[in-house]
Amino acid sequence: MHQIKQESNENAVRETLTKWLESNGAEVYWGESPQRYDQKTFEVESEAIDCWGKSLHRPDLLVSFEGHITITEIKPGARYGNIADGVWETFDYWKKHENGRIVYKTDDGEYLPDSFTFATRYSPFGHVYTSNHEFFYSYGDMDGVNDWLPQHEANMSGVTIRAMWRFAQSVVDNTQVGIGFLLSDLLESIPNFANETDDYGMVRASDVESTGSPAIFHWAGDQDWITF
Repeated sequence: MHQIKQESNENAVRETLTKWLESNGAEVYWGESPQRYDQKTFEVESEAIDCWGKSLHRPDLLVSFEGHITITEIKPGARYGNIADGVWETFDYWKKHENGRIVYKTDDGEYLPDSFTFATRYSPFGHVYTSNHEFFYSYGDMDGVNDWLPQHEANMSGVTIRAMWRFAQSVVDNTQVGIGFLLSDLLESIPNFANETDDYGMVRASDVESTGSPAIFHWAGDQDWITF
């Protein structure tokens, strides 16, 4: 089993995902950095907090790709309840942003997010739940694949992200700031990394041990698939 899939401590998972993101050209800031990690950090300021006061509770990461800023909440992903907490926290951060102006500040300046995303130790493999519980299926030749849909998707992750989008659509009909998952472009080529498919053309996530480059699957008035 790939070492990333065995991390269970949230700070260790955050560090591992940070290295993965940075190795793919992203600039990463942490919401808070325990002393031994010594990571660059960001502050959250909002007009809803004591006239532009600082928030004590922050998301885990601010990730700056070329042309896209995402605010990311991280959970190890070993337990369902843990994932449910992370999905809800991601939705809550996004909703607060929709309801009032929020600014994310670093020593390098201010950042306005393009999306809010959730990630686990399995994100580099294209899903968020434990590999033993996920299957990849293909959209085949459906119109829009590789534009607003990845070529493949994991079954449980796919259901959960759409539940998140339903929550978001109950808040606004349209938005310029997306909400979704931080995944990987491995979803474009799953069969190339797996040993075999089952009788239904599905691939067990546990058979995929390679990581891809970061990608975001989100809803911003419509679903969108972004690779970096």
